[in-house]
Amino acid sequence: MLENHSVACTVMAKDTDGDYVFLVEDQPKGFSFLKTVISRDKTGLASIIEKIKNELAIDVAELELFELTNAVVEKARIPLFVFSCRDEGLHYKEVLSSDSNLTWQHSESLTNTLKQWEISGVPQFQKE
Repeated sequence: MLENHSVACTVMAKDTDGDYVFLVEDQPKGFSFLKTVISRDKTGLASIIEKIKNELAIDVAELELFELTNAVVEKARIPLFVFSCRDEGLHYKEVLSSDSNLTWQHSESLTNTLKQWEISGVPQFQKE
């Protein structure tokens, strides 16, 4: 893999009302998608899964790839993986450690994030 190339992701889960919430990183300038540098010996997908394993108390086998799209952040094009949780009974808030800067947000809260990330082919997330 190419050195210093990044990959990003979010995980979506349903809240108690059946609305989607998205895993994001809480930063001083707003929310950002979880991002990591692609490891030299791994693919982009393997690198982001490793990041998820290190950040969340979740069995990654419970994640399903929902969408893969491209994003442009700070003039760099990076893959953006969107995962969904298979386990609808998952207590999504419990998979975060207390000292984590990760949080779950509804799509309405991500408006500024999406403005900072130029995303192609944004998937539509609707209640079933």
